[in-house]
Amino acid sequence: MMRKNKFDRLNIVTIDLHGLYYKDVKRFLTRKIEIYWGSKVILKIITGNNIKMKNIVTNLLDEYLLDYKIGGNIGINKGMMTVEMEG
Repeated sequence: MMRKNKFDRLNIVTIDLHGLYYKDVKRFLTRKIEIYWGSKVILKIITGNNIKMKNIVTNLLDEYLLDYKIGGNIGINKGMMTVEMEG
């Protein structure tokens, strides 16, 4: 029998920030955070390896006091972050 983990019961929403201007990222991501606030969703935020983009995202996640993991589930892909929106 396969053992289920918390990712089996949650929806994963991918947010790819490639192609967005830095000045638009905070507003765009704020909208997404507020849409999924308190839901049983995991946000997979793709930032790429751009330091400035990562800083914008981590600062916003810190403002919302959200826990996040850089690099996905096993920490390999440093160009993405996962955020559990479960409230």
